[in-house]
Amino acid sequence: MPGALLPHARIREVRDRSWTRRLVAAMPAASDDELDAIATSLMHLEDPRAIAPLTAMMGSPARAPVRATAGAVLRSIGASPTDAQLRAWWRGPDPLCQHHALLSMTRGQADVVADVADDPAHPLHRDAIDVMEFGFEEPAHQARKIAALAHPDPEVRATAATILAWDEPLAAEPALIRCAQEDEPGVAAAAAQTLGYYGSRCALRCLGELRPEVLARLADAPQRLDEVAAGIADAVHELPPAARGRVLSWLHPVWELVADAIAAFQPVAAAPPTVTFPTAARTWTVDEVLATYGDLDGAWIDKLAWFPAATATATWPSAARRRVALLLANHADPAVRAHAAGLFAAWGEGELVIAMLRDDAAAVRKAAAYHCAQLAPDPALSPVLWRHLHDPATASTHARETLASWAVHVPARDAIAPLVALVREDPRESVRVRAVEELGRKDARDALRGLGPLLADAPRVTWAVHLAILEESRTLGIDPGPLAMLDEVDSLDVQLELARHGR
Repeated sequence: MPGALLPHARIREVRDRSWTRRLVAAMPAASDDELDAIATSLMHLEDPRAIAPLTAMMGSPARAPVRATAGAVLRSIGASPTDAQLRAWWRGPDPLCQHHALLSMTRGQADVVADVADDPAHPLHRDAIDVMEFGFEEPAHQARKIAALAHPDPEVRATAATILAWDEPLAAEPALIRCAQEDEPGVAAAAAQTLGYYGSRCALRCLGELRPEVLARLADAPQRLDEVAAGIADAVHELPPAARGRVLSWLHPVWELVADAIAAFQPVAAAPPTVTFPTAARTWTVDEVLATYGDLDGAWIDKLAWFPAATATATWPSAARRRVALLLANHADPAVRAHAAGLFAAWGEGELVIAMLRDDAAAVRKAAAYHCAQLAPDPALSPVLWRHLHDPATASTHARETLASWAVHVPARDAIAPLVALVREDPRESVRVRAVEELGRKDARDALRGLGPLLADAPRVTWAVHLAILEESRTLGIDPGPLAMLDEVDSLDVQLELARHGR
């Protein structure tokens, strides 16, 4: 069936995977427009059975648009090439395979990505910067992203400005402001959108001076000045009245930009209570689960939404759970395996969950690390999770969740010193912040007091670690030490936290 005659709307609506093979088979002869439609449908299906033929197609002598489309679909559906495969493609002679490899890389291949990002003249430099959006949170990687804001190519500058919104490194702010003031409206708009998250007076001033053509590009963006000012008004009014004066005084240099929003602030009326009636949880028989998830064809739109929860399987005998676990733990679809991690944790099947930490798919490893926190505390799991925390591919939210799970299983007497060491030494800000939070959860007052001097240090990436120390100290009623060095910090979040401390 020619690509133009495929029922794309219906395929996408119900995610009918019975069309996967025909969609893939139609690609080699499809026109460019048909290729786009086929790719969109395959991205909706996320069928793991497409991975092998698409991978073969990408490395075949097919037309370049066909091969490039195959690579785009593979990346979209979360295909997880091994580290060895990615590096083989990268070292190989095929430019298209090299490009696909780079775009598929994560922090586990940071050495390759960093090499390309360090070379502004590299033809794939912009792609390397784009790849660094998630997981590349260490200061050295932030410096690479920030440097790209000065690249002569406006597309590179716009890409860098966009991806910096994820981590919001403070060191990027001056360069972002310069980009927001430049003549290229696409770059200026990308920089302005990222600055909208910064919460500084410098960023506010910049947003208040944007040119009309840049403002037009931000018409529907939540980072435009009026929306940012409304968020500031909300934050100010959430403070106790006696604490607002400090923040209002700090806002005085940019008062004309926020005054209207603060004056017009109206608290949102509490929604009237609603009466809800419990709905019966869907019940599952073992045969239903095996039949539903054993069939990779057909409509998949509801299969994950209906995934059996622990309450739906509470009455199953252990033999029935083993039958289902055998299917789900080895399922071809990583989305099913990721859902299964939660089910296995609810069953108390720690070995199954831990095994998923070695899964080929990053989404499954992340789900397993998160759900380890639901298992009964087991000291034997703490070294496993500690190793996983220090795996090169574990970063950002995945790292935070891994550390939270480790904190569940490590004996209390053994937790404090490693947490303090993470706060002081780990290059990942996500880990440092979570370590401070875990010290608070463990009521480690002496350790938190010992971290007080860090408040005088310059932030490595953002103020997040300082804020975490301040918040946990306030929650536990601990004196964090002198705070005068933070009084002039150009950060709304810092000023709000100082106000909560009674500064």
